[in-house]
Amino acid sequence: MFLKIKNIIGQVLSFFSRPAGNRIVFLALCSMGIGALWYVGRQVDLINIGTAIKTLSFLQILSLLVFVFGIIFISAVRWHIILRGFGYRESLWRLMKRITKASAVSFVVPSFEISSETFKGMELQRHGISVPASFASVFFDFILILIVNIGGGSLLLLHVLFQGLFRAEWAFAGACVVLVSCFFLLRRILKPGTLSRFLVKCIPLNEKSVEAVQLFDYGLSFFVKESRKYLILASLITVIGFVWELAQIFLILSFLGVHPSVTQVFVFYLVIYFFNGVPAFGGLGFGEAGAFLSGSILGVPDHISLSLAVLLRARQIIILVLGGSFFMVTAIKEALAKLRA
Repeated sequence: MFLKIKNIIGQVLSFFSRPAGNRIVFLALCSMGIGALWYVGRQVDLINIGTAIKTLSFLQILSLLVFVFGIIFISAVRWHIILRGFGYRESLWRLMKRITKASAVSFVVPSFEISSETFKGMELQRHGISVPASFASVFFDFILILIVNIGGGSLLLLHVLFQGLFRAEWAFAGACVVLVSCFFLLRRILKPGTLSRFLVKCIPLNEKSVEAVQLFDYGLSFFVKESRKYLILASLITVIGFVWELAQIFLILSFLGVHPSVTQVFVFYLVIYFFNGVPAFGGLGFGEAGAFLSGSILGVPDHISLSLAVLLRARQIIILVLGGSFFMVTAIKEALAKLRA
């Protein structure tokens, strides 16, 4: 009986790991997001949301735009530093364009078709960066964000959970456990050969692909052994980006007339960004539902919570428009080059 259940579960998981299964999950998540957005919209007067956003002055809107371009710039600096560790000096402007285009791709295209990381690696390789540096730099960019988000998010969660219940020493001890766990996880991931063996085992690869995977693993090992200075600098930049995101939420709430406490900022960050992580159009509908839920828990008016979600969503729209414009410019240049040829 147990073996039958295990086989059924295995078959179900195998189906959903295929493209057809991925599409079903994607459509289901999209439907859930639209449903959540519709439900939240029914609970709040949209006129109040518009009124709250209209209270923002020109300078306040300008400062929020600075935050949008600031996060792109921080991401470009981190990627630039990582590439420096591989001996490449890419201009920040080119990296900012690639990051914007990759973000637009991740927002529109389902992640099972192509991820933003894969797109960035292919862009680097297309512009003359070696295979190890291209994909290993993208991997380090991704893993640094993941570790800082997990570590920083855990610290924020511990603060929320322990505030008023336990002493700060307990929160510090818990944070240490989380950080040590992340350290050992990173050591395991970066152990030479681990990723190559895992990828070759899980994915049907031809000889050329196997060689590329081995080069990718070589790039990881090289960076950890020979470029630790750049790894540390990139980690510090990632922490700055994390704090930048928190500051943005604090600033928006302040502009909307709320005097947020540290705990309120932490809760909004944890919930909104967790729900926005749903891989369906940037978590559309889920992030708004998370903001609505957070506001209800914290006693923040519903229209203020959703105004925060709308302004954060506007950042994605700005990046989407910029990324789309960069794609159009590239397509026009390539078309003109073909005509001249």
